[in-house]
Amino acid sequence: MTASKIDIQALRLRTVAKFPYLATALWSMSIVESPGMGTMGVDKYWRLYVDPAVLDIWSLDEQVGVLVHEVHHLLRAHHRRASMLGIAPPSAGNPPSVELLVKAKVWNIASDCGINNEIVVEVTLPGTACVPSFYKLPDGQITEFYFEELMK
Repeated sequence: MTASKIDIQALRLRTVAKFPYLATALWSMSIVESPGMGTMGVDKYWRLYVDPAVLDIWSLDEQVGVLVHEVHHLLRAHHRRASMLGIAPPSAGNPPSVELLVKAKVWNIASDCGINNEIVVEVTLPGTACVPSFYKLPDGQITEFYFEELMK
């Protein structure tokens, strides 16, 4: 059985109950079911992309943890901060360069490390979650620090 939009809404409600200070952000996201994605993700337009299959794989606590994680990408303005570093989608009709694709991937890992390093004390995350120690980096740094170190 795969998840439906009702399941995703119930997950959002459960997350709000556990983290009421995130309520406005959690309810501001539009949900887009994205089968085959293998995870959850957000974009700068506050759309939450969810592969319904992960809701069958992850525990309920992990689902809540990932939802909190995704909200933190938005609250920390990771899309805007990436753009300030030149990590932005190319103009329409132009394919992204390999360099841009690499930087975008590294930025995402760096931002995941910055978020997960802080929220791991409050939430349960899937075992595949990026944390600074996996990359032999110190805890407690900001995304830009992790990005610079990972790019080395």
